[in-house]
Amino acid sequence: MPHQLTGRPEGPLSATDKALPPQADGLTAEQFLATAPRLSSLATPLLTLSEPAIAANVETLAAWSSDHGIALSPHGKTTMSPVLWRRQLEAGAHSITVANYPQLRVAVAAGVRCIQVANDLVDPAALRWLTEAVDTDPELEVMVWADSLESVAVLREHFTGNRPLTVLAELGGAHGRTGARSVEVAVAIGRALAEAGNLRLGGVAGYEGALAHDPTPEAVAAVDASCAGWRRRTRRCTTRGVTPPTGRSCSPPAAAPTSTGSPQCSRPWRPTGSGRHPLGGVRHPRLRLSTRP
Repeated sequence: MPHQLTGRPEGPLSATDKALPPQADGLTAEQFLATAPRLSSLATPLLTLSEPAIAANVETLAAWSSDHGIALSPHGKTTMSPVLWRRQLEAGAHSITVANYPQLRVAVAAGVRCIQVANDLVDPAALRWLTEAVDTDPELEVMVWADSLESVAVLREHFTGNRPLTVLAELGGAHGRTGARSVEVAVAIGRALAEAGNLRLGGVAGYEGALAHDPTPEAVAAVDASCAGWRRRTRRCTTRGVTPPTGRSCSPPAAAPTSTGSPQCSRPWRPTGSGRHPLGGVRHPRLRLSTRP
């Protein structure tokens, strides 16, 4: 049975509902669907989704992640669809990943209770809002990234919640877009988080998406090399007294040997009013593990 789209205001359909023909005016959504409309009767431009493809994606990635001991955190930014987020969470996803403050607000309002912000959250207003959000809802768990001591300082100053905020230390590399450029910086970030009473080191994170955009051997090799470098730097951090408990990555093939666990969330969803990734088994539109924007 198709999943019902929720969140539309109650009332009859009208010209304000995108792409619907005049015949839908005055009908409820259920009544209009009962007329068995065809795509050809809808106005363009129009985005359509394939239910079989979506179901296959959710099932394939959920099974693959379970088989490889990975806590899947799909990038909610890709769809910005709470309906799809819910399906992923109900299939076993650990959390939903977003890229910025506005997307975080949408996820919280949609009822997602375990959220990863794959970015440095350094807007003081955003951190004040987050403070109130987590203090108001004891089941809400939010993880953010930090790739510099400056980011940690802003978090430390402006997040004043009653419980520590989980922060993932982002590892980068030479010529990369983001991330700590050296083991020394990563160690400093970890120690700064350990010294901050309102923050806690939740693990390490990384973004290799800018290195490759397809599954060619050259692209996969570039991603594998990047993740191998993160593993080496993580081990070096551990030998210096900084022990990150978890890992984050956006490429399933590299994530399998990189991940070491995940922060636990009691309820990833509250209802409201990467072995080798089986690319051949994923149908469009494809969904991804967590990544930066």
